[in-house]
Amino acid sequence: MHFVRNLAELKAVVSGETWPEVDISIFRARRYPIRGFADEKLLVAAMGHMPENEYFTILSVEAGPVAPCRAVGWGYSHKELREELARLKGRQVWVGQDPFDLPPYDHFERLFNSPDEVLVVRFYKYPEPRASKNRAAYAPFGAAPDMYLPHIAFW
Repeated sequence: MHFVRNLAELKAVVSGETWPEVDISIFRARRYPIRGFADEKLLVAAMGHMPENEYFTILSVEAGPVAPCRAVGWGYSHKELREELARLKGRQVWVGQDPFDLPPYDHFERLFNSPDEVLVVRFYKYPEPRASKNRAAYAPFGAAPDMYLPHIAFW
């Protein structure tokens, strides 16, 4: 799982991919919004954001901006959230809910059919090369393409 902040970072991640099948999901809303060093302040923010008895994940983001994030903690309750953050005390982490772990679990129905919330692009090499996406156009780009050129020219 990668988190990118701009198209240059996205290009760096995609350029390094070697797997023959790739799914890219670009979410409009910020994922894992509770960010900082694992301490009491972060715990209070996370408990205010995370519903009780819902699955959560804690990611390590210490490797660098385009390095894959990895799960270093998870749980299902505020008690487990408190325990996990205590175990990770002092480490830089992001806390949230993985959108792929939330119901309904039919990701095609929930994500692919929600182009205003997430852009999904899938590349398949076998049995023959093909790509699919859930959006064919973006109205703001169609209305003012010159505004976006500095952001996409390097592609």
